[in-house]
Amino acid sequence: MDTLSPQHIQELIQAAVENASATLTAQFNVELDKLRTQNTEFRAQIAALQSAAASRKPRPVLPDPPLLTGPAEFDVWIPLLQGKLRVDGDAIGSDEAKFIYVYGRLDWKVQQIVRPQLSHTQFNEWDYTQVTSALSRIYNDPNKLVRASRKLRAMKMKDDDSIRTFLTNWEKYSWEAGTTVQPDILRIQDLRAAISNKLQGKVDDRELLPETYDDFVTLLLRLGEGYGNYMAGSHGNTSNKPGSTYTSTANTSTPMDISQVRIDSINVKPSDSKLKIASIWTPKGQMAVSSTHKERRERLEQGNCERCGGPGHMASTCSLLPYREYVKFEVDSETDDFSD
Repeated sequence: MDTLSPQHIQELIQAAVENASATLTAQFNVELDKLRTQNTEFRAQIAALQSAAASRKPRPVLPDPPLLTGPAEFDVWIPLLQGKLRVDGDAIGSDEAKFIYVYGRLDWKVQQIVRPQLSHTQFNEWDYTQVTSALSRIYNDPNKLVRASRKLRAMKMKDDDSIRTFLTNWEKYSWEAGTTVQPDILRIQDLRAAISNKLQGKVDDRELLPETYDDFVTLLLRLGEGYGNYMAGSHGNTSNKPGSTYTSTANTSTPMDISQVRIDSINVKPSDSKLKIASIWTPKGQMAVSSTHKERRERLEQGNCERCGGPGHMASTCSLLPYREYVKFEVDSETDDFSD
């Protein structure tokens, strides 16, 4: 057998390498073509899913506004309707669908009022504002602003009025009269002149007053919760009168020691027909009396307020402040606050 020369061996190796490379390249191209085909199919599937999702009608988010039955509900009904169309307009559909939807949210008596005006309109325009505009012309009160301004100027809180009830009405007429856009200093002046003389006196005793309207309202709520029916409605008789559940011997116009305050000892039971809640009067308002962990747990088990023991509410909505022990109360200090 002839011996292969080195050159011949090198040629054989090169031929084998080229053959293997050609085979691997062919296999690679076959696999690459398969991956390209799969990629094209996946893209087509994604496009189909996106098209189906875009064509699918979204679900409504907000409930339908109630039927409009007359002018008394119009001011409340119109923002509900506008919010519904703004949020769920795509779910309702085309302009034609929106037009029919708005007309369908009218009581049949209101539909009879609007229908003659709409009969002169080209219905192929399908503009739902035709309905709302017609209702605005009928139901809008041009004297609403003037009437709200008069009511706001005439408001005057009495010493025995609830501060929360008064502020609720004050805010309502303020929005209707458009005074909420005024600077805070003017709003504070108007509100300060409208509160009761008793509450004005407590405000005047403050060395520093809030500069923002929201903070001033918070101050009034803190100073005024000892007055009116709010406290009485939540905890029975809690005013400083005969038969009250607390007695204070300290002068609240000056700093006082906690030892100067005396409270009546009572038992709070859900079965009491005439329930009285013991409390301590402080410059910050009325505070619950001290109680043990066992007492608070028993109150919770009986379904009563953990803080005061009264029925019908929980500690989170109790109008009595939580019990705290203090050396003295700084009445005139702006930094005076309850803390652990």
